[in-house]
Amino acid sequence: MKNVRNFRFLIWLGFVLALAGTLFAQSTSDKVLVVNGKTVDSGVIQIGGHAYVDVETLAQLTNGTYVVDPHRVVLNIPVANAPAPAVAAAATIPATATPAAKTAADKATAEVTAPNGAAPVSSSAAAANEAASEEPAPPPPPKGISRQFASVAIATLADMREWRGAISAMISHGLAVSDAWAAGYRDQAQSDLAQAEIAATTEDDRNALQLLRSEESNLESWWNTVLGQRQNLNGASTIDPDALKNDPMLAKIRSCSQFLNSMIVSGTFSDNSACH
Repeated sequence: MKNVRNFRFLIWLGFVLALAGTLFAQSTSDKVLVVNGKTVDSGVIQIGGHAYVDVETLAQLTNGTYVVDPHRVVLNIPVANAPAPAVAAAATIPATATPAAKTAADKATAEVTAPNGAAPVSSSAAAANEAASEEPAPPPPPKGISRQFASVAIATLADMREWRGAISAMISHGLAVSDAWAAGYRDQAQSDLAQAEIAATTEDDRNALQLLRSEESNLESWWNTVLGQRQNLNGASTIDPDALKNDPMLAKIRSCSQFLNSMIVSGTFSDNSACH
């Protein structure tokens, strides 16, 4: 009888130890679960060497939903939007495909049906239009007279005034001159105009350059007139100092020179009839 009681005691003791081991095996471990950078507050349960977490906790972390039915638990986890599927015709074409099949496939991949039944639109053209719409608008062209052009233009006017002064001195003092005498002044003025053309970057620069060219043309025309009168021995026009006071061509050249100086310094183009 005593042996029977001892045997029953051992059976109960074994059952208690087994139950305790099972409960210990299912207890929460000290491991922490991290989902997408978020730490789960509830612990991880390990059973039979496998880790388990609460379905509700997992749904909250992944912004999902879950439903508990009598016979199942439904867990819905949202996923990122997948890229649009490629056109079916863009599949790889075997090298042995017929030219007609390749042409049809190329046409299918190059065209995409527009919405509302519109005409097909070329995918390359659509991509180009989209890229063009995303590109920033080009900056507006600079306005006014640029500093570099103004510097060259002022130097050009100075050389023209020197040429004009030399011609005036010839007339005032009755100096003997020839066309070769003025060649250096003419060449310098044309070289200055070439540099001004390179320096012109704005619309105002180019407009001012035209007036500079006109001034140089008028100056050369005046010199040719004076030279012709000297060769014809017309002393009243080429030797008399008072001839400069009544010379309309010289007056026009002076007026244009003064206007160009003030206009270039102002930094904004304007026109004047004396420079035409």
